[in-house]
Amino acid sequence: MTGFADIHHHLHYGLDDGPRRMEETAAMLHRAAAEGITTLVATPHVTPGVQMFDRDAFLARLAEARQYCAAQQLPLTLHAGAELLYTPQAARFLREGRVPTLGDTPYALVEFSPDVRFDALESALVDLLRSGFLPVLAHVERYACLTHHVQRAIRLKQTCEVYYQVNCSAVLGRRGFWADRCVDRLLKAQLVDFVATDAHNTGTRPARMQAAHRALQERVGPEYAAALTGLADGELVRMLRATGAEN
Repeated sequence: MTGFADIHHHLHYGLDDGPRRMEETAAMLHRAAAEGITTLVATPHVTPGVQMFDRDAFLARLAEARQYCAAQQLPLTLHAGAELLYTPQAARFLREGRVPTLGDTPYALVEFSPDVRFDALESALVDLLRSGFLPVLAHVERYACLTHHVQRAIRLKQTCEVYYQVNCSAVLGRRGFWADRCVDRLLKAQLVDFVATDAHNTGTRPARMQAAHRALQERVGPEYAAALTGLADGELVRMLRATGAEN
């Protein structure tokens, strides 16, 4: 059976608030494989135009992780990616190839401050779309402008080609009244596109894809649960797996 696809994973050491040493990255790789993940996008935090993104270091870490997987015979295909904190420079940096999309596809994982205004969030997504990118809104359950006004989140999906990603932790644990209600309503309406781990380590923020998948099967049924976790290939997952097969 095809394994899970995780499009949001802070895998590489020394780049953000994820692991600090290769030993920790190695532990995360083993945890991901044990969780049944076979397609993984490494997504360090990037703030275009504000903090320098060391692309060379990132690619070196990616190569190191791939070599480790090969040596350990871990059934993982690793892709380059980034979690972009949106700035006015984000679209330009993406166009210029200064920060990676998800696995060199048109999809870009983007996050905002939890207190972002709805008009600012909507304008930013339109900016990315006009620049030729498909925005994947990271951990949609964190933005008060959507969680407190779920109809906005629903309408945004109807008027804008945006994709919603929810963290495994939001599926498995209670995140507060507003976040829980938003996730419940979006799942019931089948408006969530991806459930991902947002893993940072193997301790406090580990990959928990298997448990999330089991919970999703109970909440939304096996077919939608498979689509959310990459067991059933959507467009992005098909593109990632096609690229992985070529490498």
